[in-house]
Parts: sequence; structure tokens; C-alpha cells
Amino acid sequence: MTTDERLKNLEKEVARGKWRIRLLLAVLGLSLGAWVAAGAFAPKGAAAQPDGAAPKEVRANRFVLDDGKGKMRAVLGLSERGPALSLWDDKGSPRVEMCMTNEGPLLTLYDKKGKGRVAMSLIENVPSMILHAEKGKTRAKLDLDKNGPGLTLCDEKGTMRAKVDLDKNGPGLTLCDERGTMRAGLRSFSYGPSLGLFDERGRDRAMLAVVEGGPIMGLRDATGSVIWKAPSPQPDPTPGTP
Repeated sequence: MTTDERLKNLEKEVARGKWRIRLLLAVLGLSLGAWVAAGAFAPKGAAAQPDGAAPKEVRANRFVLDDGKGKMRAVLGLSERGPALSLWDDKGSPRVEMCMTNEGPLLTLYDKKGKGRVAMSLIENVPSMILHAEKGKTRAKLDLDKNGPGLTLCDEKGTMRAKVDLDKNGPGLTLCDERGTMRAGLRSFSYGPSLGLFDERGRDRAMLAVVEGGPIMGLRDATGSVIWKAPSPQPDPTPGTP
């Protein structure tokens, strides 16, 4: 091989080397561009996760589940009262709602018309359950406050008409008129049972009780003065009387 032929072969090898370098630089440039683009368009706040690993945190304002036919069946989000989870029937009416209000947790059950009929809550450490009529009026309430458990029954207007409770004095029954004024009260005290009757203003007018000494009864006028009671006080013995 002559010197000219060797020079030509060397030039060809140098040309092939330059082409390989250009190709390698192009591949590196494309890879770097793809990596930068992936970082730029990744969701904000989403941390990188290993392949196949679930994200550790998902942030959103509202989640909605539908039945595949476009009907909403469940909603998790923020309501006017606080974070809430609601479940809907196939006719598009809410049937269950669980909400965390500022006062405490609240669970509401709705009828087919979407009206709240049952409410269970824990407000200010007082658990309670309320039953509502179709028109929204309260008809019954069961609660447990600092004085003890109580069951309240209301008429169709939502006015309390009867209550059974148990406080520190003992079990009791209260009956009210259509205005909610107490007209009769029965309670079993530690010293015995007592029945009280009240006028239209809620004033004590008659009382019947059984104490350790026996039964007693009393009547009062509108001012609260005793006008009759039994047994009547016995007069003191007159000095010198046998």
C-alpha cells in the first residue's frame, strides 16, 4: 500500500469518527430535553414515586362518584357546614350525609323526597338523636346532657308535650299543654314520689306526695300561698290539759 492510499484510508476513519460523535451528541440532547420536559409538566405537589408505588398524598376540593350513567351517587367535599360525605340514591336524592361542623359531628338520614328525618349529633359533648316528621317538625328527641338522659315527645307543631328524664333527683315525667307549658309533673325523689299540678302559667297549684311520715297534700292560690294542706298541723297541747 502506497503512502497516498494510507492517507486516504486515515481520512475515511476520521470522517466515520466525527459522524459517530455527532450521533451520540444528538441522542444525549434528545434525552436531556425529554427529562426537562417531564419535570416541567409534572403535576405540582406530586412527589416522585418509585415504579408501581401509590402516591402518598392526594389533594383536591371535591370527589364525586357516579354510577356510570352520569348519576351522582357519592360526594366527598366541603359543604357550608364543613367537610362532608353524602350518599345519593339512584333517583338523584340525597339519603345520607355525614358532616363535621364547627360544633361537632352530625349524621343526617333523608327520606325519598330528600327531607331530613333522622339527625344524630355530638354537639358540645351532648349526644342526641332527633326524629323529624315529613313536614320537618321535630317529633321526638333523645339526648344525654350533664343532668342525665331524657326523651322528649312533640306534637305535629313541634311543641314539647311530654318528657321522660332521669336527673340527680330521680326519674321523672313531665306533661305539657299545646303551648309547651308544664301542667303536670311526676317524679320519684329519694324521700318518695311526688305529683305536681300546674296552671296555664306554669304555677304550682296542687301537690301530692308520700314521704317518710306518710302522704301529704297541698293546694296553693295564684300567688303561691298555701290555702289548704293535709294532714293539718296539730295544735300544741294546752298547759294543764290531761
